[in-house]
Amino acid sequence: MVCIWGFGFDEANKAWPASVCLDVVNWFKGQGCYVIGGVPTHWRRGVEDSRAGYLDVCHAFDMLSPWMVGRISDIAGADVQGIYISMFDEYNEGNQIAKTAESAAWVPAGSGIRALDEDGTACSADYYLRLTNDGGRMFKGQAPLTSVRPTVPMPVQGPGGVVFLEHVDYGGAAGLRTRTTS
Repeated sequence: MVCIWGFGFDEANKAWPASVCLDVVNWFKGQGCYVIGGVPTHWRRGVEDSRAGYLDVCHAFDMLSPWMVGRISDIAGADVQGIYISMFDEYNEGNQIAKTAESAAWVPAGSGIRALDEDGTACSADYYLRLTNDGGRMFKGQAPLTSVRPTVPMPVQGPGGVVFLEHVDYGGAAGLRTRTTS
């Protein structure tokens, strides 16, 4: 499976001719790949965020993933028959599903990686993994669909297990330790 993002977007840095984009999609399909296209929201009409003339490119993909960020504001505007959380490793936007930095203290200097608490809400490093799990349960009918996310940003730690602390200097106020129960 291959996912290609950017074909047909009306942006100066994505001005590839439709014929070249179609050649790329067909090349991957010729290699036996299932090809997903990350396409503009308005790909069908070729307006607003989309360039005209890319409909054949979009039809060549095996699956489309239109850019929907900021397009849906409530449950009524969402099609709950399909779901797409994020890319597994989209670290530069701070919404990847993979575990990541809880705070700026965890981010390597100059990396450009965003921490999960940039909006002022403390979240555990595995927040998006847990959010994805809870969303999957809703999608499968194993949990009720709600307008309020059921996934708490920072779960309460129970007894035992591993605890991750804020800093990595092992000076007593930071590091990694295990808790035991008496």
